[in-house]
Amino acid sequence: MQNASVSPYTGTASTNFTWTVTIFPANHPIGNTTPWELDLFISTCPGATGNSSPYCASPYPLTVLVKALPNTTAPYTTTFHDQVGTNGIWAWQMGIYTNNSSTKVPYFQLLVGDPTYNGIEGPVIGGFWVIYSELVPEIYFQDFLFLGAPYYCILLVYMLFKNRERRRKDVLQRAPGPVPPAGGPEPAVAPAPGGGAPLPSSGGGGKAASAPKSATAAEMNCPKCNAVVYAGEQTCWKCGASLTAAASR
Repeated sequence: MQNASVSPYTGTASTNFTWTVTIFPANHPIGNTTPWELDLFISTCPGATGNSSPYCASPYPLTVLVKALPNTTAPYTTTFHDQVGTNGIWAWQMGIYTNNSSTKVPYFQLLVGDPTYNGIEGPVIGGFWVIYSELVPEIYFQDFLFLGAPYYCILLVYMLFKNRERRRKDVLQRAPGPVPPAGGPEPAVAPAPGGGAPLPSSGGGGKAASAPKSATAAEMNCPKCNAVVYAGEQTCWKCGASLTAAASR
């Protein structure tokens, strides 16, 4: 089988397509001398010659046209005619039976096509939107889902870790009490009254001076980042903002 083709390549549901192939009977396999039958398989599953294929989910449309071959050794051309009648991207394949001269067992030989599916594309039936709807789901699955799945998994893991890190930072910012700067000196705490030296008075017979306020009472929040700072600090330990102006207010 040589020079096999379909004409026209594109058409409508009412187009009558013609398949043509040239047979060379002298090029038969050894021991198979008599051409017997030529089969044409038309399907939406590329290379399908039956109702089951490893490349397509069943069921799928399949048409088989059969033509008896003459007993001759000279090359000749034979044709098939068929009106496929349904929109879509179709494919076809041909196979020839030869009869073994000694065992009388038929030998089946396929026409070589696509290296993977052994099918030849065509005819294509329908307008732009018909073909577009046929191709888009397959391209989406092959390129975006199948090939992109590892990327989506890595992206998901990255987002989970970043979300966890953000939540930990939020918890630390909402933690009560002052957070001293790392490696900084411990703040001085005023001694509690009682048991120590008497509080100084403000003159003879006057009222005793009030006890100094504790460090906690003198704490304030940074006006810029709201971090807790100790009394007497000039700048915020967290954001570096000046605290002198805020204290004067």
